[in-house]
Amino acid sequence: QNQQFRLILSWLLGQSGAPNCWGGQERPFPSLLPEKDSRQSNGQTLDSNGQLVTCRHEARDIVRTEANGDLTVICDSFQGKRFNSPNDVVLKSDGSLWFTDPPFGRLSRFGPLPEDCPGDRCQDLPGNWVFRYDPWSRSVSAVITDLCMPNGLAFSPDESVLYVADMGAVAGGPPDPSLAACSRPAGIVAFALREEKARDEEPKIILNGFEVPAARSILPKWRTDMFCDGLRVDAMGRIFAACAEGIVVLTPEGEVIGKVEVPESPANCAFGGKDFKTLFITART
Repeated sequence: QNQQFRLILSWLLGQSGAPNCWGGQERPFPSLLPEKDSRQSNGQTLDSNGQLVTCRHEARDIVRTEANGDLTVICDSFQGKRFNSPNDVVLKSDGSLWFTDPPFGRLSRFGPLPEDCPGDRCQDLPGNWVFRYDPWSRSVSAVITDLCMPNGLAFSPDESVLYVADMGAVAGGPPDPSLAACSRPAGIVAFALREEKARDEEPKIILNGFEVPAARSILPKWRTDMFCDGLRVDAMGRIFAACAEGIVVLTPEGEVIGKVEVPESPANCAFGGKDFKTLFITART
């Protein structure tokens, strides 16, 4: 994982047309950063300033890589309770970060447990939720609370739809297996988004001791059953999903239109290169 982390940093920060990532501006990063413990880093994105944002399973947080290579913790808790193990993160054009928080990093078969979590079922939050971090108020809000094991996520080009991969019931994973989503096969769910202002003005309720929106401000549009991990969307709105059988390509309506076969099941994918028309795919080994 450390090697994969360094290679991704190398590509993002110094190779393959990286100035495009910074709006045409060179950044003061070396092409290779010194090796450091990634703390089981997983999903990554670039924030509105072009800095690398990383989900860390073992550390149970989301961090930003500064120009000198130091890490700054962006957030690690919701209403006083530590995250499960942030998995994937995406940037919205308003500067907010949206991320999933399943407990994969809290289960021993997926890697070493965090130092402050002595057992598989060590979990502070009552669910596996999707969160939104507001960089202006530095606040975290729960935006989707009824998925089973949310994983990869991505916005449509116009940001009117959020796609989330729900990996379904995993042994020891969901704290509440009675959730309706846990009785369904794994799948990709499309959610229609309302305006940010409308969501902020909605009344709140207390769910298992946590303040969450009283009404669904993010409404499900469709669900396609398939076991997938990371997601990306191209300029035409097509969804590229890292699934067990390869990279599956779907229309914005959830119809499967193609597949990219790879030697082993992929974990994630991302567009890059000088024109951002090259699809980079991460393997699991």
